[in-house]
Amino acid sequence: MKKTDKIVAGLQGVPETMLLTLYARANYSRMYGKVFYDAKSVEIANRLDYDFTEAARDSDLGLVTLSRTLVLDKLVKKFVEQNPDGVVVNIASGLDTRFFRVDNGRILWYDVDLPETMKVRKKFFADTNRMKGIAASAMSKEWAESIEVRGRKTLVIIEGLSMYLGDKEIRKIFDIVREHFSNAEVLMEIMPERHVKNNSYSSIKTTSAKFSWGVDSGKKLGIEGFSWKTDHSVVGAMRKVKPSTMLWSWLPGVRRNSEKIAVFHRDPDIIKMSSAVDDVCNARLVC
Repeated sequence: MKKTDKIVAGLQGVPETMLLTLYARANYSRMYGKVFYDAKSVEIANRLDYDFTEAARDSDLGLVTLSRTLVLDKLVKKFVEQNPDGVVVNIASGLDTRFFRVDNGRILWYDVDLPETMKVRKKFFADTNRMKGIAASAMSKEWAESIEVRGRKTLVIIEGLSMYLGDKEIRKIFDIVREHFSNAEVLMEIMPERHVKNNSYSSIKTTSAKFSWGVDSGKKLGIEGFSWKTDHSVVGAMRKVKPSTMLWSWLPGVRRNSEKIAVFHRDPDIIKMSSAVDDVCNARLVC
């Protein structure tokens, strides 16, 4: 493909980081002995007019990106198996390609990201009757109000975003989920505080994006209306991507200080309480 035929993303700051993680998946997919193959990421990377030099040098970010991809793919596939007609909402989707790896031909999938990011995404992904893009801030109710659940269970994925926000913004996202989805599960990537303070990802440093928030475990958050279930460390998946990590990945400190996928479930007690209040309102014709 000629350089003049390639697409210029023109992104800066946090939106630009989606190009770095895209490269990690595409580059890995070109290798031999890979655990997964991401054809869509390879296609997009080939069509972009972007200097991936720093992304290629940043092996640390590449390893974490691939590891969290394996962990999240496994968790999302499990949700899809248990809820074949479920709804999946991918917050801060960037150029994520997970839909193509987990689709069962029935789920409804929504990718949500900022307007400038979604403008780039639309160049590579066309909306279908089951996969749609929504241009909106994660902290805006706009995205949630445009999704019709109709009794289906909802899975919300928050990948590669929390570390760029603050505690207030993160709780706002959970508030939106709680208010609009009564039967929901949330998978959120979290970065340990130590990593936030000591950013070791060289490619992130070349952008204007900065880490601003971290937590060692989802258990510490205490999200209103949600129950924390568990944290899935990405360390275990690292062994599949790069076998040599087996030499140190078993150390307790490594697992404790690694990125994790925290799992939260919408609190059923809150749902029952809300339903009870609605019943009273309807009986009294007031609310």
